[in-house]
Amino acid sequence: MSKHPTPIRLAALLVVLLAPAARADIPPTLVGVSYQFSIPIGNTYNYTPPVSWRGIGLDVATFIQRDLAVGLAFGWNVFFENTTSTLHIRGTDVTGNQDRTLNVWPTLVNVRWFPKISSNRDIQPYISANAGGYIIERYLAIGTTASQETHYHFGLAPEIGVFIQNPVGAVFISARYNMAFASGGVPFQQFLSFSLGYAWER
Repeated sequence: MSKHPTPIRLAALLVVLLAPAARADIPPTLVGVSYQFSIPIGNTYNYTPPVSWRGIGLDVATFIQRDLAVGLAFGWNVFFENTTSTLHIRGTDVTGNQDRTLNVWPTLVNVRWFPKISSNRDIQPYISANAGGYIIERYLAIGTTASQETHYHFGLAPEIGVFIQNPVGAVFISARYNMAFASGGVPFQQFLSFSLGYAWER
């Protein structure tokens, strides 16, 4: 048997030696949690006009290139109003003291692109495209009478944000335009959600 390394053995050795270095250049998977507040738009505003201050988010992002990540985004946003204004719903005008609530649970897949805008890697903006489903629970109570309906909506959500890195993770800020298409008699829903969160390496 020859004691000299063959080209195949040399190639295999180079792969073993260089693979860890190549992987080290790509950031690991990030997990982030966030507080969210949301501004209703369109039909969402017509049903519950006030800004929602109740919202949480969970994001997971895995880098497939240095500037590109794929992931999942989960959330829970609550819109509420107590009002006596007339509500037109399913062809009927409803009046009287009302409690109106929308619970929204987005489950989205996304792609995030991190453009190289500056040499400062500690501040990294990104653009994201989200698509998936929105579970929307609509609750209406008038006096002692209440009704509730829950439907699954397909939706889209363009997003912009920025990661501000520190030695142990990153603070992130984002704005997402949520669009849930009509389903089950519930019309097209829209709202802007703003997130302030913290992400760390998994």
